[in-house]
Parts: sequence; structure tokens; C-alpha cells
Amino acid sequence: MKRKIAIIGTRGIPNRYGGFEQFAEHLSVNLVKQGFEVTVYNPDYHPYDEQLYQGVMIRKKKLNENLWGPAANILYDYACMKDAIAKKNNVILACGYGSMLAAIQIKRPAGTKLIINMDGMEWQRRKWHSMVRTILHASEKQAVKKADLLVTDHREINSYYKVKYGIDSPCIPYGATMPTNFDKEKLSAFGLTANRYFLMISRPISENNLPEILQGFIKSEVQENLVVVTNMNDSYAKKLARQYHNTKIRFLSNIFDSNILNSLRFYAKGYFHGHSVGGTNPSLLEAMAAQSFIVAHDNAFNRAILKDNALYFKTEQNVMELFNRFDDLLSQKSVFVKNNLTTIINDYSWETVTQKYIRLFENQ
Repeated sequence: MKRKIAIIGTRGIPNRYGGFEQFAEHLSVNLVKQGFEVTVYNPDYHPYDEQLYQGVMIRKKKLNENLWGPAANILYDYACMKDAIAKKNNVILACGYGSMLAAIQIKRPAGTKLIINMDGMEWQRRKWHSMVRTILHASEKQAVKKADLLVTDHREINSYYKVKYGIDSPCIPYGATMPTNFDKEKLSAFGLTANRYFLMISRPISENNLPEILQGFIKSEVQENLVVVTNMNDSYAKKLARQYHNTKIRFLSNIFDSNILNSLRFYAKGYFHGHSVGGTNPSLLEAMAAQSFIVAHDNAFNRAILKDNALYFKTEQNVMELFNRFDDLLSQKSVFVKNNLTTIINDYSWETVTQKYIRLFENQ
């Protein structure tokens, strides 16, 4: 009999949001290919209306953020967990713990195991008010207590749980798909020319250091454009667009086509990755796979993945100086790209990630 896996805690597949959604999409599709019966829970507003996605069953639950605000995520995760238990799944894989406080209190039968991918140290993010941080910290403690197994996606996160809670949890990173081709014609829709623009693809949150990159760019002497792909429906993104209004800065909203994104990455003169909190970031892996020349925020998470195969910054002054020296620094690109591709192939393929999760599921 097929083992049944439910994936909850995301904004659904196919991915139209971020890292966990991409993780859920690739993992679920690969698990189906390996003979598992997989269900992914989507919010009711997700535009995908079919009941199956590449063999993965889709179940929708209400997520009314307009009415309930952040509390809507708690209600959504609770409803997904309750349904996943009722459907007698062998394993429920929860993506993140931030809004799972109520969901993980639901009593589960012995035949249903809960695995939580803990993501980063959510309560440490700068964007949260002190009260929210307190709630998130409590959620983290409950996740440690209630889950049958925790999974981390980065050795720094793994070390945190080992030191704080004495838990030596499995460490399984996210994956990346190696693009098979790049299309220069994709640039024409945006009025871009190959190797004549810099690129940043990021969710509009403070931990991703968009202001530092934008301000450093404006202060620099470069003549190329800076293209920012983000969610322009977000209030913070709109604020940044107003604040950093400049003829050389282009804000592009919500591009989900992987062929377009990979072509933008490949033909960019440089790719800026400002993420500073969390574990293995999927957008960084994608940039590595797309042969980008990467400039990353200098922190332990990024350095553990990129090692010496990127340029690094911490401040807007660093960013400005890197932009001004960029033509000279391009001599390092071929070595960086070659080493990053080797890293993706050896450590971050979706096939490898899937096999590691299968071993976890079979041992539950």
C-alpha cells in the first residue's frame, strides 16, 4: 500500500510565493514519481483550480488574511492539520512552525507522524514586533516538544537546535534544478540587454537588505540598470519603489516563470543576494544553478553555501564600492560559476533531497 504524505504550512503549489512553496512543489512531485501518495494543502485563493498537479493531490482551505490578518495563518494551518489527520496520512510534513502553535496541539493517532521543517529562527527576524517574537519563540518551543521529528535545512540552524535544545535533527537542504537553456529573447520584454544590468530577486522584507543594495547602487557610478524582481503588491515594496525612484532602477513584479527568471539570472552582469536570516535559501541555489556572478550579504548562512565563490557585502558603503569596482572583479566570475555549479550538482539536487526525505518517511 502507498504511504500517504501530506504537506502543510505553505501558500500552495505550483509556487507563486517563495521558498517553502518551491520546496513543496519539487518534493511532492518527486515523491509521487517514487510511488508515494502526496497531498499538498493550498489556500482557497490560489489560482490553480485543478485537483491534481503532476500527480499531487491538491486540497484547498480557507485563508482569509483580509479579514483576520496574521491570525488567518493560524486558522489555516489548524484546518489543514485537522484535515490531514482525518485523511489518515502516514506523515504530515509541516513547513515552518511560525503559525503552527494551535495546529500542533491537535491529538494525532499513533499511525500519523508529524515532521516539522523548522526553517530559520523565525522569532529573531527584525520585521516582527516584540510581542510577535515572544509568540514565535513559544511556537518554536512547542514545535520541539510536539513534533515526532524536526528537520533543519542548514548546518547553522542545525547547530542552533543542538545547542539550545540538545536535538541532533536531520539536516536536509533545499534543492535546485539545473536550467537546460537560457533565452536572450526573454530580456526584450523588459527592455534589457544582456550583461548590461544587475539583478536582485527578493521578497520585500527587511532581512533581505534591499535598502542597503538600492542605496549603494544609487551612490555608485555604474551606468547599467538595477532590476529588482519582487512582489509589488506589497506595501513595503511600494514604499521602496517610491523612496528609491531612479531612472536606472527597474522594479518588476511577481515573475513566476522559471525560464524567464533563469534567463534574467544568466544574462545579468551581477546578481545581488541580500538575505541575512534563515537557512538554505532557494533563490540563492537557483542563482548558483543559473551561473550568476553572485554578490551576497556576508553572513554565516550564505558563506556556508557559497564559501569563497562570491563577492560579499555588509553595508551600503560596501555595495557602492563593489559596484564601482565591478568591471575589474568580473575576472573572478568563471571560477566562481564553475565551483558553484559543482556545489549544486553534488549537494543540492532535488533528487538527492527527495531521497533523504524518503529515508526519513520510511523510518517513521
